[in-house]
Amino acid sequence: MSYAYAAAHRDSIRCLTVIEAPQIDESLYQFPSVTPAGPGFWNFGFFMLDNGLPERMVTGREDTWIAGFVDWLEVVKGAVDPDAVAEYAAHLRRPGHLGASYAYFRTFHGDAEATIRHRETPLAMPVLAIGGEGALGQAIPDQMQLYAGDVTGAVFPCGHWVAEESPELLLKHLLPFLG
Repeated sequence: MSYAYAAAHRDSIRCLTVIEAPQIDESLYQFPSVTPAGPGFWNFGFFMLDNGLPERMVTGREDTWIAGFVDWLEVVKGAVDPDAVAEYAAHLRRPGHLGASYAYFRTFHGDAEATIRHRETPLAMPVLAIGGEGALGQAIPDQMQLYAGDVTGAVFPCGHWVAEESPELLLKHLLPFLG
């Protein structure tokens, strides 16, 4: 989302930070759902189902869903603490929130077309691109090279939940970048 906004409003954005968020382009269709190390990014396809199955499977089980999903992508176990899990689950129980969380993924096909169009004119602003080595890792900085000319990339020793798993390292990179 942040790239799409920056690409559409280039004159009003000074810099961009992308953390563990791939750009939705043709590479989306190459994410494996199963890898030799275990599950890949199966969740993208599951979240895109528009027949209500994801909502029906999670409704009433939000705490179990969040705890399991966080654990799957968390390298620094316990960094996303039980209070955070409970808060995230409580938000999903609010009317419309669970469906909205999946609606984001259900727009990916159209988003890919728009992202590819914007790529024709790379961003001139500085971009900080961070991946977690236990999740998307180097793919985040590498992919951003296709979208911007001034990319600073980093891969942190954590999973997908960078801010919770590696807050000090994130601040060490983010504060100077935002300067």
